[in-house]
Amino acid sequence: MATKYANGISFLESLISNNNTIRNEAEKYLNSLKASDPELLLTYCMEGLMFKNTISVVQMALFIIKNKFVQEKLGVPINFKDQLKNSILNVVKTYGAKVLMNMGAEILCGVASNTNTSQQFLQELVQICQTDDSKLKMFALVAFDTMTRHLDAKAVEANVESFFNFAAGLYKDSDLRIRTQTIKTMVSYLSSINDPKLLAKMSGVLSDFVETMIEVLKFDEEEGKEILQSLINLTECQPDIWDKNLAAIVVICSRILNTSSLSKETRSEASELVLTIGDCKPEETKRLDEVRSVFFPALLQMMTEMENVDDIEAWTKNEEDEEGNQEVSTSNSFAVSRLCEVLGAKIVLGLIDSHIVGYLKSAEWTQRHAGLLCIGLICENCRLVVIEENTLRSVLGLLLPFIADEHVRVRYAAATSLALICTELSPAIQDKFYKEVLEFIWKAMDDCNIKVRSQGVSCLVNFCREITDSNQRILEECIDALMERLIKLFELSLTQNYMPLQAETLSCISVIASTVKGKFIKYYTRLIPGFKVLLASTPMTTLKLKELRANIIKTVGNILCAVADVKESKELIFNDTHEFVAAFQAILSLKLTDDDPQMSVVYKFWGEASYVLCENFGEYLPTILPPLFEYMKLDTKVVIVDTQNPVNSAPELKVVLKMGSANISMDTQAFQAKSMAANVLLEICNNTKRAFRPYSEAMVQAVIELLKSVTTGSLKRTGAKFLKCLLMTCESKEEMVKLFNLVYPSFRGALINEIATGMHKSVKCYLKELHNALNMFVNGPQVLSEQNAINLCIILDQALDTYDKFYQNRSEDIKEEADEGRIAEINNELSIKGKTIVYASKISAIIVKLYSTCCEAVFISKLIPRFAKILLVFNAFPKFQVAAIKFFSATIKNLHSEQFQTMIGICLLYTSPSPRDRQKSRMPSSACKKKKKKK
Repeated sequence: MATKYANGISFLESLISNNNTIRNEAEKYLNSLKASDPELLLTYCMEGLMFKNTISVVQMALFIIKNKFVQEKLGVPINFKDQLKNSILNVVKTYGAKVLMNMGAEILCGVASNTNTSQQFLQELVQICQTDDSKLKMFALVAFDTMTRHLDAKAVEANVESFFNFAAGLYKDSDLRIRTQTIKTMVSYLSSINDPKLLAKMSGVLSDFVETMIEVLKFDEEEGKEILQSLINLTECQPDIWDKNLAAIVVICSRILNTSSLSKETRSEASELVLTIGDCKPEETKRLDEVRSVFFPALLQMMTEMENVDDIEAWTKNEEDEEGNQEVSTSNSFAVSRLCEVLGAKIVLGLIDSHIVGYLKSAEWTQRHAGLLCIGLICENCRLVVIEENTLRSVLGLLLPFIADEHVRVRYAAATSLALICTELSPAIQDKFYKEVLEFIWKAMDDCNIKVRSQGVSCLVNFCREITDSNQRILEECIDALMERLIKLFELSLTQNYMPLQAETLSCISVIASTVKGKFIKYYTRLIPGFKVLLASTPMTTLKLKELRANIIKTVGNILCAVADVKESKELIFNDTHEFVAAFQAILSLKLTDDDPQMSVVYKFWGEASYVLCENFGEYLPTILPPLFEYMKLDTKVVIVDTQNPVNSAPELKVVLKMGSANISMDTQAFQAKSMAANVLLEICNNTKRAFRPYSEAMVQAVIELLKSVTTGSLKRTGAKFLKCLLMTCESKEEMVKLFNLVYPSFRGALINEIATGMHKSVKCYLKELHNALNMFVNGPQVLSEQNAINLCIILDQALDTYDKFYQNRSEDIKEEADEGRIAEINNELSIKGKTIVYASKISAIIVKLYSTCCEAVFISKLIPRFAKILLVFNAFPKFQVAAIKFFSATIKNLHSEQFQTMIGICLLYTSPSPRDRQKSRMPSSACKKKKKKK
């Protein structure tokens, strides 16, 4: 093949050229060489390795060799092997760059693995480590680390002792980087060991690890942080490695947490190491006194470190709700939450008395502040134990008095924690402690500091949001005073241009309106005209003003929905809704940018307006629906990216989930827009019914695409909810049958996929929506073919089987769990996800009524035994047993064959309690006899 370039250097320089044309030509030539003359391509790369003028040429040469000759296994000829090794060692000595070391190590390890010469290469690495050149020693250690990924477990175990013996001397190397890399390499070896005895034998080196880690952190924090990260990875692979050093590593990590000169990121890695150990070895961690006496106090102390400690004015003015302005950093709050999960509610509640009370009594306001925030986090994560009346009374007794604290940030922290408690500990807060809580909220809303006032309103929002029909009287008794205060605070927020208070007061008005519904009409005529004036007079010149307008639009929509059913004001509400629709259409005509906060709330308002106007909203559909359908076509670009292969990276997408070495990324902006459009269309379809009929075919296609697409569960669940709504747009039963059978295949496929992946929340949603749809055909006509009805029975059995396995696994967890709070959480999880049983029972009742003949066999072989087991096993959940009884009731009513009668008799006999089971006492009869009195 004729050479296109004078030499390898010119070829490699073309590959890294900024000129697209030159680079594209070089890439084409690269691919042609790979296919026709790989030896010439390797020769070019070897020339590049000897080029000492530009590191980027060397890097490109290494990249080609690694990707083409090692990973794609073009193979390195024998006559090139020694030259390649020597060239890479020269590159290491010349540049010493870590990225070049990593690539060189990958190449030489890959060549050794591909040619079955790994043992020989390991011996060569030992010799390299014995040189005086620190760069070569570092490279050898990196290569040892890399070899663990090329050797199987047995090969690693065969070499680990010899490696550890010679590596022990490297701990004493004068170069701290060598000592650091030695630890990382040893961690890789430890992570690859499967033999528990060998692992236990090697675990003695961990004490050296942690001592070196502390030393490294003093001189090079980044290197020390890398050691922490490698120890976290080791813990995830080999948690038992810490059995002899558990207390020591907890103490060391706590020392790191207490070292304020280190960065938050490094200290967070230290807490992550302890918490990872806790996740992997919960029982041992619970028993470890150092976790309670050393680690938790260190976390608590970190919570005293805040921004703007002495500058109250700067703290008050800082309205942003980002990480730097949070009262407690995300990493700290996450660490406390994780610790609650590891230790369990009982132990954590004990920490309040042993540590937090002392902080609350401290003269240092930062400690009182930290103690209060920690109480809120504990209540959030130990809800099912804290919600017990006496415990909750004790917690509130500690928290509520601090609204009168002399320091404004302590008062703010108290309000922050109470806002959390009002949500997490409902309805107990609203039912039993509403007087004390409302008194606190009044004081917060009257505070001299506007930021505390805003947080007080936030408490009120959370308190009111959890009010139910049973305790609505609480709100009705004080609504007049509340609304007066909220209106004044909103006026104050406008005067002082304080966005957080604006947002909170409007949100609170919305929540109150949604709670009391029609009774809010008395405030309607006072608020709505004022909102009209504000929207007309507030320009869209700054982000703050746009956010104010967006919050007003959101509040208007909530109020209109709340009072929509008030008959005496129907005309006024209708006219106002038409007026707002026209005004908001005018806003959208201004071509708002995608980041304008008004955009999404205006679209959401269409759903609220359709609730008020019902089919009268149909006149707006020709102009409102097209943009929403366009949003439904957006590609969320879900991509699975292997983090080990950056060639496939997608930097423009946001990582939304990590699974091992893979990141699942998506275009979150497109996802949010698509999700918003789907939910708005669902509302409009549900509210306008037959007025939506001209658009139902387009909606059907959008729903089918949604159900078939690779997207998140929430978006697909929204798609499932369209099934009944679309049926309600039809004008005849024949149309309904046709539409159902257009959507059902995709719906069924999505349901089967969710069952197979164990997505219980989605399965429950799909079954609920399917029941709602099938219920519309309960009196005919038959909407499912006989084969579809049989297949649906099989799907129901699969759904119940998936939940049954989940139930058995979680039941085993309960047996091993000692913490009552955790047990309560597991039972609550089982109860919520178990609604699959309820909807499967309801669907079965419809099927057996309409398709009894064709489905009898599958009922007898699958569903009857399944529900018999539910009746027998699920004693802790009576509602599931009731669902099973309803299933049998419907079955007995509609199936009459002799085979069925025999089958049902056996099931009922099997599941019926014996007379002995109904006795009050199961004691031996001899134990129940009264002793005769001695004469």
